[in-house]
Amino acid sequence: MKYKLYKGALVYDGAPHEETKLTKTQCVSLLKEFSAYFIRNVYDFDCDEQTSFGYVIKDSYEDFDSFSKKMKEHLRKSYKQFSVRKISKEEMIKNGYHILKAAADSYNPPLPISREEHFDQTIMNAPSSFEYWGVFENVTGKMIAYAITHCQDSCCCYDSAKAIPQFRKSYCMYPLIMEMNKYYLDTLRLKYVSDGARSITNHSNIQPFLMEKFHFRKAYCHVQIYYVWWLKLLVTILFPFRSFFPTGRIKALLFQEEVRRNKLPW
Repeated sequence: MKYKLYKGALVYDGAPHEETKLTKTQCVSLLKEFSAYFIRNVYDFDCDEQTSFGYVIKDSYEDFDSFSKKMKEHLRKSYKQFSVRKISKEEMIKNGYHILKAAADSYNPPLPISREEHFDQTIMNAPSSFEYWGVFENVTGKMIAYAITHCQDSCCCYDSAKAIPQFRKSYCMYPLIMEMNKYYLDTLRLKYVSDGARSITNHSNIQPFLMEKFHFRKAYCHVQIYYVWWLKLLVTILFPFRSFFPTGRIKALLFQEEVRRNKLPW
């Protein structure tokens, strides 16, 4: 089964629409195999029920003329300042880390990131299904933003997108999203592109941005979480006090549990 260990948790490593509901026996077996703290199992992709969890996706291509007058103006301005193209691993390694660091440092508090050597190694060792996009300032030719995508089974996941903060107000992400949508939905004719599952940490506004500006939508799913025994006990004890944890991993864990219980409309 296509699961991977991510920060102590097991999450599905295949296309979102491929994941199916696991039995308790399967969950226990996977937790033991990977020595994980919990497994998040998302199933019934794009179901009719409005659940508390799911993926942010776009399954139809929209060209320039499909947008509002205001959005068209933003796009015109951004295309005058920036150009977008797919880039090689080598270009990503050369230019990507300083963009990531600048973006991470702009958060309050700053987001922790890996060392540059680890970042470079991760890019170099990534499978061929991962692709890289760069946004370049037209005047200087400097790369000021990037995106990492991952194509699998007729869909593409937009894994990560970062920009140097000073260029965000210049709509530098607009042509990036437009060009990626055009390539994956129009040129390659994939079923859909996805920005991933509903955010648990809420440190970024990228998903509301994509839904508002580029008409991504919510693909509702069901979710079950199976914990190792001691973590289940901890979550049960702390859950009534979840409002007392403003930030951090405990807050994210309890928020996820609240989502699992379908108590947070999305």
